[in-house]
Amino acid sequence: MFIASGLSPFSGQASHFARVHTDSAYATNRYQREVERHYDVLEARLQQKPYIAGDDYTIADMAAWGWVGRVGTVLLNDAPLAPWPNVSRWFETVDGRPAAARARQVGHDVPFKTDFDAETLKALFPQNFPKDA
Repeated sequence: MFIASGLSPFSGQASHFARVHTDSAYATNRYQREVERHYDVLEARLQQKPYIAGDDYTIADMAAWGWVGRVGTVLLNDAPLAPWPNVSRWFETVDGRPAAARARQVGHDVPFKTDFDAETLKALFPQNFPKDA
C-alpha cells in the first residue's frame, strides 16, 4: 500500500509538475518534497531489512523498483539516490536481477512520440479537453 498510495502517485505528480505543468513552482516543490519524504521512509526500512517487506524479495520490491529506477526524472537530479544509501544498495540488488534486465527492455523497440504538442497532451490528459473535441 505504501507504494500504491504513496511512492507511485507522488512520484508521478512530481514528474508531471516538473516536466509538463512547469509554471507552478509551488506544485513542483510540494510533490518533490513529498517524494523525498517517501524515500526517507524507504531508507529507514531498508536500514533494518534487505528488502521492503523483510528478508525476502517480494512483489513490494518489484513495484517500487520501477519508480526508484526513475528517481532522476522525478527529482531532476544527477545523483538522486545519494541521500539514501540503503535505497541505493537495495535498488542495485533488485536492478541486478535477470528479470529486471528483461523488464528494462520492454518498449525499447516501440517508437514513442517525445514532444509535448497539443495532440500528445490530449492523448495523455484527455480529461483536460472537452469530450467532443
